[in-house]
Amino acid sequence: MTIPQSPVVKTKEGCFTRDETPEVYSRQTTISHWQLRDLVTCAEDGCIYTVHRSTVIKFDPFALKSTTVQSLDFQPTSMCYKDGYIATGGQQGQLRVAKIQPNGSATEVHRGDVSTSVNNALHIAPRPDGRVQLFVCNNDQSVRMYDLPTMEQTAQLRFDTAMNYCSVSPDGTEMLCVGDNNQMMIYHARESDWHKTHTFQEFRDAGMACAWNPSGTLISAVSQDGRCCVWDAHSHRLLARYRTEGACRDVKFSSGPMDLLAFSEHTTRCHLVDARMLTRKQVLYLDDDDTGEPNISGISFTPGGERLFVGTEHSLAAFSIDTVRRRTLGNGGLV
Repeated sequence: MTIPQSPVVKTKEGCFTRDETPEVYSRQTTISHWQLRDLVTCAEDGCIYTVHRSTVIKFDPFALKSTTVQSLDFQPTSMCYKDGYIATGGQQGQLRVAKIQPNGSATEVHRGDVSTSVNNALHIAPRPDGRVQLFVCNNDQSVRMYDLPTMEQTAQLRFDTAMNYCSVSPDGTEMLCVGDNNQMMIYHARESDWHKTHTFQEFRDAGMACAWNPSGTLISAVSQDGRCCVWDAHSHRLLARYRTEGACRDVKFSSGPMDLLAFSEHTTRCHLVDARMLTRKQVLYLDDDDTGEPNISGISFTPGGERLFVGTEHSLAAFSIDTVRRRTLGNGGLV
């Protein structure tokens, strides 16, 4: 395996990382659909789950050890990990779910197909009653919900366009949805289904990803026309809009007190935003010796927000956040 040269990082408008050069690991990721780029997930223990061809790999950046946790009969287009579950979806509706055991092994709890269309995104989140659910966004214009680990289908929402992503609020009561139109929708959880409560129209092309901040006060979404928008989750007021040169593919909030928003483009660039004031932004440029413009496969913060991992087809880059600066207020006090 050829280890690429470390990406070069350039900063503009702000600086939230501790160093300009990230730590780079020779951990390749495979992109199986040109638009779907949420294939990097950080677990509670700081290990990273990535997709490589027809496998899901758990990479320990401390021990520099990789372990295969899922061997599949397809190349995943979507993947997520949370609360001890790993889920992967494929081009023909394939869905595989496994429970990660305390010793690191994976026990499969589901193997099947939800449809014959692409599983665009997967999301694991708690219900208001505390039970864990898997949300499956599919190209057949649906979002399906399943209880874990039973995989009993509890609800299904139908739309008039393919659904690309969904994200559930920290308390499990609300859900954001984006798809192949210019809308982002909010749904509220009821006892047996979900009810649409609001629609945003800030994009000119398909919405690709969306996210809640950990306190449930901010929501964000990114679109294929190069926009990242941030709203107040309660008043639904637009707070900020950022434009990029390329299509936006993924968006994530860090935990507090880091309070950062990260979003990635199709290639080369990732952006860090101060999620407190929304006025300062840092741009990270990743250069690749092989192509010059590496395809970005996904982004994920560590649970404490101390690092941002960015996957490409050739490597995994880890940017260390300046935690001292992020914890320090303007008057010198600490958060």
